[in-house]
Amino acid sequence: KALRSHVDNLMGSKKLVACKMLKRACNGKLNSAWLTWLSMYQESVRTEVIMKRFALKIKYSTVLKCFETWLDLVETRKKMRNFVHRHLFDKTAKVLSTAFRTWIVNTEKVGEEILLQQIEDLREEMARIEDDMESVMAENQEFEGQLVALQKEKLALSEKSMRRFVNMWQNKALLTTLNGWRN
Repeated sequence: KALRSHVDNLMGSKKLVACKMLKRACNGKLNSAWLTWLSMYQESVRTEVIMKRFALKIKYSTVLKCFETWLDLVETRKKMRNFVHRHLFDKTAKVLSTAFRTWIVNTEKVGEEILLQQIEDLREEMARIEDDMESVMAENQEFEGQLVALQKEKLALSEKSMRRFVNMWQNKALLTTLNGWRN
């Protein structure tokens, strides 16, 4: 009997396990179906909202264009008003612009004076360089004259040495001098 009850318990517990498994499978299908229906419903609500917005845009497109044009006009007018106020009615800007214009004029005058002074300095430097060049040219001519005189002296000395050599050769004195040095 104990064995039978044990086998019945095992069989009963297997039946319970099998029943639980079937219930879970059915519940899984129900859960899957519920989730699918829920996602489809949410998608249809989202699509409906998008369609309503699109229909409203088409329905009120002229109103929307008018409103956007009005906003653009208001923004442009506000920018123009601020510009006029800033540049025409602001005393600080007037003072600054007057001061800046005065500074520019004075700077140009100072720049012209400096430029004229630099031109005068360059002319003086150029005259000094021309004077230096004339003195260098005079020295150069003097040195060239000295060089020519030295070259003439050297040429005369070379001619004298050559004449002496030729005379020694003709007198056969060169041969005896060379033989004397060799011995």
